[in-house]
Order: sequence, then structure tokens, then C-alpha cells
Amino acid sequence: MAVKKKIYSYIKYPFSRNGWFSFGLSALAFILTQIIVYLAVKSKGSVSPVTAALGLCSMLIDLTAVYFTAAAFREKEKNYIFAVIGALLSLSVLIEWIYIFSK
Repeated sequence: MAVKKKIYSYIKYPFSRNGWFSFGLSALAFILTQIIVYLAVKSKGSVSPVTAALGLCSMLIDLTAVYFTAAAFREKEKNYIFAVIGALLSLSVLIEWIYIFSK
């Protein structure tokens, strides 16, 4: 007679669906912001209109990520780890843009 192995799951709840969106959009906004900052430093502050438009898109993507973060925390009985990571990335991008505009 074969002995069945027990399978243990260390994740009690499935990941929140909106948490994935939050994480993905926050990561995209973070990467775009870093590219924009690099281009601005490389050009000594004289950015092209395309780079400025990319900065606006990055901010809008980040605000969308904040919306998905809030939606993720409204989901019941889910694992929120990706929503938390997305929230931290979004917050860092927003702080970076506030710093850029204050200079």
C-alpha cells in the first residue's frame, strides 16, 4: 500500500487580482520615471517634449496604480503582498515626482 504524502500550502489566501495590477503598473511607472530622470540628467535639464509627455504618462500610470492598490485592499480574504509592494513603489514614485517639481 502506497503512503500518500501530505501537501502543505503556506499561502492561506490567493493573491488579490487588483494587487497584481497595482504591482505591475507601479513597476512600470517606477521604471519610466528612472528613465526620465536619467534622460533629464544626461541632457542637463533640457528635456524634449516627448520626454515631458512620457513623464506625464508615468504620473498617470502611477495614479492608476494607486487606484488598483485601493481596490486590492477592498477584496476580502486575499493575500495583499503584491498590493503592499505596489503601494510602496507608487509612493516612492510620487515622492520622487514631488521632489523633481520642487527643484
